[in-house]
Amino acid sequence: METKTCNRCKKEKPTTHFYRNNQQADGLTGKCRDCLAILRKVWDRAYNRTAKAKAAAMRYYHSAKGQAAKKAYRTAYVLSPEQRERYRMAGRDHEKEPKYKERRRKYDTSPRGTATKAMRDRRYARTDKGRFSRRKTEIKRKHQIKATGCTLTREQWTEIKDRFGHRCAYCGRPMDRLEMDHVQPLSKGGAHSAQNIVPACRTCNAHKGAGGAMPFAVKVTFATEPMGRPTETAGT
Repeated sequence: METKTCNRCKKEKPTTHFYRNNQQADGLTGKCRDCLAILRKVWDRAYNRTAKAKAAAMRYYHSAKGQAAKKAYRTAYVLSPEQRERYRMAGRDHEKEPKYKERRRKYDTSPRGTATKAMRDRRYARTDKGRFSRRKTEIKRKHQIKATGCTLTREQWTEIKDRFGHRCAYCGRPMDRLEMDHVQPLSKGGAHSAQNIVPACRTCNAHKGAGGAMPFAVKVTFATEPMGRPTETAGT
């Protein structure tokens, strides 16, 4: 049996482990098939990251041939309702594992996770279901304000922002657009009055949610002034 030494792994192998190449003197490639398979994965991985490869993949995906291949794949590997339910239940059990929860928490708090969530929220807000949900939330909010008694006026809100120096009551950042944050949430019996409202940026207001102001910003101590202005703000 004829043998040849591979230029990469330096192992002597039978000629059947090499591809044919008429440009070489012996008519075989210098590297064996195993080494070429490893190099091909490296080359493919590097090429797939290029813009040229991504553009070619998009052209194929939207072409008639690509759509036909996608349809054929779905037809061949379509799951029955029983199989889908079995996979769904297995996924739910996996989500309850502590390792999965910890990995999911790290991803959600990472820059990539927060960016993905923001993009998904924006996409959902543009759908009919998202617009309906937002409208439903606005109506619920109006009913909560009306039930607790709305005594806040536009002049009082302007005075509150002036007293805080147009800064967030929690992070202390100066903001052009400030939101009304209820120190005691409306869902927990708080009133929509000047004594219960402080200015907050969108980030702090969203992170605080329905929680209390003190657990969210321990360094903030509220005085007994008519406007409810804190005597010490976070970061000062």
